[in-house]
Amino acid sequence: MNDHERNRPVTMKDVAKEAGLAVGTVSNYINGKKSVKSANRELIERAIKTLGYEVNEVARNLKMKSSKTVGVIIPSFSNVFAVSTISHLETIFRNNGYTLQVSSYNNIIDSLDEIIHSLIMKQVEGLIIMPASEIPQRVIERINSLIDQRRPIVVFDSPEEQTRCDHIVLNNYEVIKEATNRLLGRGHTHIALLSGPSGISSSTERLNAYIDALRENDITVEEDYILNTDYTKSTSRQMCRELLDTHPEVTAVLTAGYRITLGVLAAVNDKELSIPGDISVFGFDALDISDVLPYGLTGVYIPTTKVADAIAEVMLGRFVSGFDQTPVTRHVALQFIQGDSIA
Repeated sequence: MNDHERNRPVTMKDVAKEAGLAVGTVSNYINGKKSVKSANRELIERAIKTLGYEVNEVARNLKMKSSKTVGVIIPSFSNVFAVSTISHLETIFRNNGYTLQVSSYNNIIDSLDEIIHSLIMKQVEGLIIMPASEIPQRVIERINSLIDQRRPIVVFDSPEEQTRCDHIVLNNYEVIKEATNRLLGRGHTHIALLSGPSGISSSTERLNAYIDALRENDITVEEDYILNTDYTKSTSRQMCRELLDTHPEVTAVLTAGYRITLGVLAAVNDKELSIPGDISVFGFDALDISDVLPYGLTGVYIPTTKVADAIAEVMLGRFVSGFDQTPVTRHVALQFIQGDSIA
C-alpha cells in the first residue's frame, strides 16, 4: 500500500488482493456463508494479520439482517441474583457469537415499557426480562405484540398467564412449603413470613405455600405474621424490627429474598437476639454469606448458573430452530443450604 492507502481503513477488497483470491471467497470466509478451502483460509488469515483488517460488525450484521445482540432487562444493578445471572449469560452468548445489551429499570416497573421499546429500536434480536414486581398490562400487550412479530422473549420467574412468551420459573411453592414444614417439625408454631411485593406470582406462590403448610398442620394463620417488603434491606430490617417489637411470641422468621434475609439478620442483631437461641431464621438466596456467619445459615438459594443455562437454551434454541409461537416453560429448582440457624 502507498501512503494514501495506509491512511484509509483496510477493506475486504484489500484482503482479497493481498491473499490473491476473489473478493467473494474472502466474503464467504468472513461472513461464514459458505465453506472455504483450508489453503484459502490460511491465505485469508495471513492477509488479515498482515493488513490489520478488522471486521465491521455493524455493517456485516446490517447486511445479514442480524444484530447478533440480545437485550437483557433487570430490576437493578444492585440485584445480586440478576448481576450474577448476567455474568453467566454473557459467557454463554459470547461463545455463541452474540453480545448482551443490559438495561435496568431501577425497580421502577413503570419504566419497563419504555426500556423494551428502546432496546427494540436498537434492533436486538431477543429480550430477556427479569421483573421484580407485577408486569403492567401495557407491557404484557407489548410483549405479546413482539411475539406476534416473531421476536423471542424470555421472562424469568414471573409466569404471567396473559403473556405468550417463554418463561423460566422456580419451584417457589414447593421449597417454601418444605421450609415451613421444617420449622413446624422443630416445634415452631409462631412463624413469620417476609416475602416480596404482593401481586407478583413468586410472592403469591410463596404465600400460598406458607399458608397451606400451616393449615395442613392445624396452625392458625396470623395475618400480622405475613409481611410484604419491597425487596430492600432497609425496609425488611424496619419491618422485621417492628414485628419483633409487637409480636415477641414469634420464634422463627422465613425470608423470601436475598436483601430481605440481610434485613432480617440486621433486625435480629438490632434487638440483640441470638440465632438460633432466641429466634430461628430460614434464609433465601444468601449462599454467599451462609458460611461466614457464626451459626451457618439454613435456607435455599437460586442456582444462577442453572438459571442462565435454561434462559440461554430457550433463547438460542429460538434463533437456531426458527420461531414457533408456542410458549416454552423451563423449571429450575431452588437448592437447600444446611446450616445451624434453626433451633
